[in-house]
Amino acid sequence: MITGVSVEGLFGTFSHDVEFNIQESVTILSAPNGYGKSTLLRMIKAVGEGAFGDLAQVPFETFAVRDDQGPALVFSREVIEKDGSADERDAEREMIFEQELARSWRDADGRELSPDYTRAELTAHLEGTQPKRASLGIFPVPGDGPSPFVVSPAQVEARMRHSSSRAEYEHWRSLRDTTRPRSRASARQSTHADTPPDWLQDRLENMKVLLIESQRLLEPEPVGPGRSRPDGQHTTIPAVTAISNDLVGRIGKDKIAYVRQSGEIDRTFPIRFLKAAADTQQAQSASELRARLSELDKKRADLQAVGILEREELLALEIPDEIEDVYVKAFSLLVSDIDHKLNHFDELESKISLLKELANARFQYKKLEVDAERGLYCVAEGRNVPLVQLSSGEQHELVLFYDALFRVEEGSLLMIDEPELSLHAAWQSEFIEDLKRILRLSGVTVLIATHSSALIGGNWDLVVELKGPSSGLHS
Repeated sequence: MITGVSVEGLFGTFSHDVEFNIQESVTILSAPNGYGKSTLLRMIKAVGEGAFGDLAQVPFETFAVRDDQGPALVFSREVIEKDGSADERDAEREMIFEQELARSWRDADGRELSPDYTRAELTAHLEGTQPKRASLGIFPVPGDGPSPFVVSPAQVEARMRHSSSRAEYEHWRSLRDTTRPRSRASARQSTHADTPPDWLQDRLENMKVLLIESQRLLEPEPVGPGRSRPDGQHTTIPAVTAISNDLVGRIGKDKIAYVRQSGEIDRTFPIRFLKAAADTQQAQSASELRARLSELDKKRADLQAVGILEREELLALEIPDEIEDVYVKAFSLLVSDIDHKLNHFDELESKISLLKELANARFQYKKLEVDAERGLYCVAEGRNVPLVQLSSGEQHELVLFYDALFRVEEGSLLMIDEPELSLHAAWQSEFIEDLKRILRLSGVTVLIATHSSALIGGNWDLVVELKGPSSGLHS
């Protein structure tokens, strides 16, 4: 788990040292615009994902990431001034082309432009150790010279449709494809790539991160195995649609595991009954059996209320007041088995229940519901309200809560950039306390970058204020 970071020479100006509030599980970064709050989040994300090409784009001297596994992992960045060969320049131009997304190297008159770029070498070492630093590669970095002509995604799609040759079509299609999120492998590419040593890869495995960007209302549209998008189709979908689809998948996966587990429990019932398993909680009377069955029926009803199971009678049993011990033993084992089966859904049910509670405390004149087939949906006065018709604030809140509950692994660092976006001041003031409730279920730590004093509220003890160069390091 990441416990803190420090950076020297950020943008050639700033030095920041941030120790996370591990006990409270929430750390809030506050600073004026331009001090590097969001950049710090992206740097941590780049390290956690092994996206060294992304890290190289940020101007800094050293960047140290601390975790609970040993000495800090220190990255150093050095600008290389040499010109390089023509082949190297061509390779770097292609790399810049990929990194700059939908950028074309021709101007409006068709003249090819020579991009202004430099090279940055990244190395890594463990703090306090003297062995040779591990090289992570030499990466091309666009400079501050004349900017190439920029082609928008819409223009790219239009040029694809009106291409006069297959070669021209393929050119524009490849350009369009660069607008899609790059994989972890491609983000590591460089002009001179070096394979990270085993010790570095082992440390990165412990640094699990998820960054919720300030632009979070659109997500890349997923494409199934063996399928591709039709030409001209948009490559993003509303994030509220994406999380609804994600929840359908999670419920379906859990139900499949439930069926498998139930089959195994049922298959072994006769053997366990004969052996009278010692760990079975045996009822002492018919009334106790009826009480336990009633509790399980309520538990099933709770699962139905959050869309996991369909409503059905648990067991239509008439248990007489006078019952022989052998039947008490059998019914006790059966009830224990049913309880064990339903416990499979405990984590999912708790997260869905909290998501509904938090969302419905915010939403006005509408209610969030969950269905195993439909996922998330809203109703208002008996009519369905499409998720995309929620206000931007409602969508932001729903996406933030869902990602924090479902999309981050236990033990990870969850980073949220400007959670206050589109939120009313009253919603902002409740955000941190709601987030703390989520953290008790998800088991992660959170790093927030914000400008909002309303969001911070009474949690100034969780704030790390980034200082300017005249103020020195914050510790």
